[in-house]
Amino acid sequence: MHFATSLLLLLVTMPVTPAHSAELSQASHLPITLSTSVAVGIAGRNDKQSTLLEHADGSFDLIYRSGKGTDIEDLQLYRIKSPDGVSLDAPHRLRLLDRPIVTSADFVTVDERTWMYFVSGETLRGPPEIWRAPVSAEGFGNPESLPAIADLSRMTGWPQWVEYKEGVSLSFRNRRSRPYWGLSATGTAWQPRQLEDVSAAYVRVVPMPGGGWLLTHQHPTAKGNILTYAQFSQDGESWSAPEAVSLPQARHWPDVHDAFALPRSDHGIDLYYVYPGPKKHTRGGFNLYRRALLGPGNVGPEQALTEPEDFDPYSVSAHRLRNGGVLLTFSNILDSDNRGVSEAQLHIAKLAGDAPIAPMGSADAHSK
Repeated sequence: MHFATSLLLLLVTMPVTPAHSAELSQASHLPITLSTSVAVGIAGRNDKQSTLLEHADGSFDLIYRSGKGTDIEDLQLYRIKSPDGVSLDAPHRLRLLDRPIVTSADFVTVDERTWMYFVSGETLRGPPEIWRAPVSAEGFGNPESLPAIADLSRMTGWPQWVEYKEGVSLSFRNRRSRPYWGLSATGTAWQPRQLEDVSAAYVRVVPMPGGGWLLTHQHPTAKGNILTYAQFSQDGESWSAPEAVSLPQARHWPDVHDAFALPRSDHGIDLYYVYPGPKKHTRGGFNLYRRALLGPGNVGPEQALTEPEDFDPYSVSAHRLRNGGVLLTFSNILDSDNRGVSEAQLHIAKLAGDAPIAPMGSADAHSK
């Protein structure tokens, strides 16, 4: 092929990254579609969960983790800046540390100062270094090293930091995949304890708006499939019996994954999660769902957020906006093999409100 022709072909096929790559639409009607969501991220990568910091002027920072391939031994944090809450800058790597892996970021406000907590390390199987960096509308400050956390001995413990009225909550799984949780009034040191003697993943503990706590985690059942469970506690000491969040019919592949708990704007928690739905995608395909969890034995109806014709979602995150709405992110699976997902692109959508607390059509239903 002639050199000029080859160069032209290269220029045409190279991805173009404009200053503002996209704009978020108004809140999406459900189900979310390709036209009511925004695909972000960098081609060829495996994108994962995000964390959001919305500023007083309506701008925000969205930080997500991304690596290459199935093993993702090069996980790094990527930043998407919105100057006005609508337009989105193209993503770029957030270079706070020079480490092979930088991941598990969460924004938390402690004593009226906002920090981004995260971990770094050499390999996913190695011990994590614990950090937090001060953050404001102007940007990120220098990271501050924090003490090692007992029982968080691998990066794959996937720690999650959540603010509560008296400090910072930390949840993760230990080397044996047992769920751990701890509280810190200062946000600098924790003494976590094991919550259940069960193999668990996607461990997340969040405060209930009316008081108390919700624990969610997923683990295999005796039949070999994976289900997500919820447990409630008023004092953080005694917990209710595990309740399966969803029990899809066997023909729907009853594997319920990737739960993310978001406090509701009224009371209770909305849980976002995925499992293969009745319109099974040719790849096997997940659908994205949510439902309200109001207390032991008290759940709202399951609400479908996507259809398999548009997405094969996993690794969901949901964030409360100042206007009461929800900014939702999930990763659309583009390629996978028998070891797992190897390529997935982050998508963003806005939702007007929370999950319904009663079946659609009833007097109490208020799905947005």
